[in-house]
Amino acid sequence: MSTNRNNELKATKLRYYPDLKKYQGKTTKDIKPASQFVFQKRGFEALDFGVTISKKGFNIYVSGDPGTGKTSNVKKHVEDISSSMSVPDDILYVNNFNKPDEPKLLCMPAGTGEKIVKDMEETLDYFIHQIPRQLESESFEMQKTEVVRWYQEESQENYQEIEKEALGLNFSLKSTPNGLVINPLVDNKSIDREQFDKLSDEQKEEVRKNEEALQEKLIAFFHKERVLEKEYKERMTKLRQTMVRLIISQPLRELKKKYPKGKGFDRYLEEVAEHLVNNFDEFFIYRDIQDGKLDPSKFSEPDFREYKINLLINNKDVKGAPVVYETNPTYQNIIGYFEYEELHNSLFTDFTKMKPGALHRANGGFLILQANDILKNYYAWAALKRAMRNRSLKMGDIDIDFRYRVNILPDPE
Repeated sequence: MSTNRNNELKATKLRYYPDLKKYQGKTTKDIKPASQFVFQKRGFEALDFGVTISKKGFNIYVSGDPGTGKTSNVKKHVEDISSSMSVPDDILYVNNFNKPDEPKLLCMPAGTGEKIVKDMEETLDYFIHQIPRQLESESFEMQKTEVVRWYQEESQENYQEIEKEALGLNFSLKSTPNGLVINPLVDNKSIDREQFDKLSDEQKEEVRKNEEALQEKLIAFFHKERVLEKEYKERMTKLRQTMVRLIISQPLRELKKKYPKGKGFDRYLEEVAEHLVNNFDEFFIYRDIQDGKLDPSKFSEPDFREYKINLLINNKDVKGAPVVYETNPTYQNIIGYFEYEELHNSLFTDFTKMKPGALHRANGGFLILQANDILKNYYAWAALKRAMRNRSLKMGDIDIDFRYRVNILPDPE
């Protein structure tokens, strides 16, 4: 029997002997790991091509045997590419003063969101102390005194006019805590019921006619008083509002100047100013509760939550575009969710209790998911497809709870 020695597999060929002289370093710790998955050049070329496509609607699907390191290698490769890309904006949500259940979205340059939150808190704290202080200052009290003096003079003139008309109709007019009291006059003297009964029929008829005429004039008098009182309140309110505007204008102007690139931030500060001007009484309630002048069990202590800012995504420490690998792609983890607080067996929420999902964190970057995991969760998969199709993200709860919930609908991102 002959054998072919030319095709004989030698034992030395069964093992690879690397040339260690090619590697610099004393130990394996000094050897840099491979930048790409071994023997997957075409795959990474395809990944490079897909990642660099700037058009909308392109996504990448990677398949392979379990345990081959495809997830870790893809994640590292995408991170290397994303490091040279621009950092996306911070994502903030603020109160919608016209529709509180529809919070507004603000996008600010990366790293400024945290500063804005801090500056807004300091500005609000300044308003909490300064508004009551300035509205009770000696100089402002003098301005209020002028308005009070005007009202008293106008009211006195109005009263003197009706008093004169009453005397012309032979009636006396007296102001009491319960209102105006009128009495008929005979020979310039006030008479009571018994004296009235002793008058002749002609005199009684004349008194009745004069009383009817006086009643018409009194109706006009009270109408004029109501108009005067309304104008007094409007003047006093306008005076307070003018002072509040003076207090808040400069700090808010400085915020606008400090953050000129914030999309929608100027408009938001204008709405804050308008709301402050029309709701400054809350600052007095807060102060009086803090000072023990009001019972907190009878008055709801303002927390000024409507002026706070929810920094949903802070990209301050992000280098390049974010790369998010979501290992548990549930509906809430993908879309985000709301925290709730319970009150009278009902659940309430607001824009300050919004929490981000993976789509928020990956905005402007890359989201990596295991296809098997996302496809097992119907709601998460449907929400992800909807977000990609509409190019926007709408947060909302799908959980069913036996308690009544008060939900909000924030601006889509």
